[in-house]
Amino acid sequence: MNSTQSDSKVLKYALRYADRGVRVFPVQPGGKAPYHKLIDSWKDEATTDPEQIRTWFADCPNANLGVATGQWDEPTGLLVVDIDVPGGYDTWKELRGKHPDNSPAKTLTVESPSGGRHLYYATVPGVPIKSAKDTLGDSVDTKGHGGYVVAPPSSTDSGAYTFDGDVKGIAPAPTWLVSAAKKSASETDKEQLAGGGDFEWTDNLVEEAMQAIGRPSGYGVWYKLIAAVKDAASSDNTAVRLLKKHWPEKKYDYTERVNNAADDQITSRTLSHHATANGWTPPWERTDAAGQPSGDGQAGGAPKKPGDSHPDSWYEDDPTGYSDEEDEEDEFTLEDFQIESVPELLNSDIRPPEPLITYDGRSLLHEGTSQLAAKPKIGKTNLAMNMGLAIASEGGKALGKAEVQRHGRVLMLNLDGSRRGSYDRFQTMTANDPDGAPDRFDILHDEFPKVGDGALGLLKDYCTEYPDTELIIVDTLQHLRPTSDGRRNVYHEDYEFVHPIAELGRKTDTSILLVHHLNKIQNGDELDKVSGSTGLTGAVENVMILDRARGETKAELSIRPREDREEDFDLEFDGRVQTWIVGDKGYEPGSEARAEVWDVLVNSGHEMKVGLIADHVDKQPQTVSKTLGRMIDGGAPVKKVKKGVYRAVSRDT
Repeated sequence: MNSTQSDSKVLKYALRYADRGVRVFPVQPGGKAPYHKLIDSWKDEATTDPEQIRTWFADCPNANLGVATGQWDEPTGLLVVDIDVPGGYDTWKELRGKHPDNSPAKTLTVESPSGGRHLYYATVPGVPIKSAKDTLGDSVDTKGHGGYVVAPPSSTDSGAYTFDGDVKGIAPAPTWLVSAAKKSASETDKEQLAGGGDFEWTDNLVEEAMQAIGRPSGYGVWYKLIAAVKDAASSDNTAVRLLKKHWPEKKYDYTERVNNAADDQITSRTLSHHATANGWTPPWERTDAAGQPSGDGQAGGAPKKPGDSHPDSWYEDDPTGYSDEEDEEDEFTLEDFQIESVPELLNSDIRPPEPLITYDGRSLLHEGTSQLAAKPKIGKTNLAMNMGLAIASEGGKALGKAEVQRHGRVLMLNLDGSRRGSYDRFQTMTANDPDGAPDRFDILHDEFPKVGDGALGLLKDYCTEYPDTELIIVDTLQHLRPTSDGRRNVYHEDYEFVHPIAELGRKTDTSILLVHHLNKIQNGDELDKVSGSTGLTGAVENVMILDRARGETKAELSIRPREDREEDFDLEFDGRVQTWIVGDKGYEPGSEARAEVWDVLVNSGHEMKVGLIADHVDKQPQTVSKTLGRMIDGGAPVKKVKKGVYRAVSRDT
């Protein structure tokens, strides 16, 4: 075992929990969901076995730590009181005030990143404690059977889980707390009326139930049934396979949905409820020709798991917050949204934008998600590689002369290229670099999942494992596009395809460069030249268009950001080193008339109509229009945006 593994803080904590009889399992690095790269089903695999724990956290020493609660059939039961903010502290104080003579002893307490508290208590074996929201009142939940909590030394983007106070022991739960947290008698009675006994789902029975239900009738029902199938199936992977088989869905990724399903609240009884409502006969109600109970050989009574029973109305009320009506809007109040005045906004501490690459004080590669579009075989892959090498290096320039403002790790999905092609390009690009190729530039050439099939989860995992990641390059974007069913609006499909990618960049604080193609449109708005609908360009923060005549070495890179000024850069391709070089050539007007027009355009910093330019130079619009035409013909860095409108594309004079 190497030093990183042996010194892993999370491993030490995990072994300490296990030594106290508390089952643990790995949680996603930086997250709260079970880490399904290491485990299939956390409920089945949570353990106190030190060897298994060492294996998990040796494979991923930066994983977070999960603690399984409940476990009343073992020598020790664990109940965690989850106090949320706001409101939870007042509820807990009121509860304790009702039992002054039997107040909970001081116990192991954890502060969550949100400011809440997790209070750990030991329970008497055999007492069924349910995991549910607001069990003890407003904002005070319980974690028992089928539940878990994230434990120190875990951390998320919001902060770390830390021990609160000096108490290290887990105190016994007082009687009143256990009574309030355990299942009510009425719930137990309902289970007994349903048939009593124990019931073990098989995957065949899960399929039977799913076939009886058919296509779920609404988003809320579908959402609950995912968790129910997860709880009933033999493993999470099996649940995903059955969901894809019986309820195929192109819009959502079942792997991610199953991983995050609320199966601590929604259990297999939900599956049997909806199946029986659609004519399915559960095993405990089946009879043979003689009227004797039948079944599959192992089915006993109705599902009887602590926390599995709910009143009939529960199945119509979705605890996840989603409506059973597919198109019905969720109910919100204004308190659910952050509404602020403009002065409040202006007085807030908002970080200014930090471009990755600048030239001459202008942003060349903005932070956020950018789309780099060009015609085929123009050099867009080289441009992406050039910028990636500069960011991944420890210092130096980008594109010959540009400044790198943010150095860090780079991941490139070169899905259009080959290993041989990348080898040749990088060998040429780095041949004259005394430091050689940077270690922080990673590249992948193989097939990669599409958006909706796991792509975003894998990229998030990469950013979590390498928090110094500054840039992800996708070449080309088309390889991540999910298959279209041809029935939906093209704009909506394009936007819903790219928007989650941009959202991933925002959540991980990573810039993403999506390499794409131009269409055959030559005139009109520049953004219309990008292949696809405006949903593609509307979903990203920045659009970059590389325009180069075939056979020429010179090109223009147009930058169209959402929240910054537009810029244009002159580039020239140096084939000897496979590198684009940035640099606007100084412009010499050559005559007084041209110098006057040029000064007006440069000083304005934006597009100008011919008439307005004419007013500034005190000449007729027709005269100024002819002057501008001669300037453009002579190679002046002036662009005709549309009829009668011009702008300078360089600041160099």
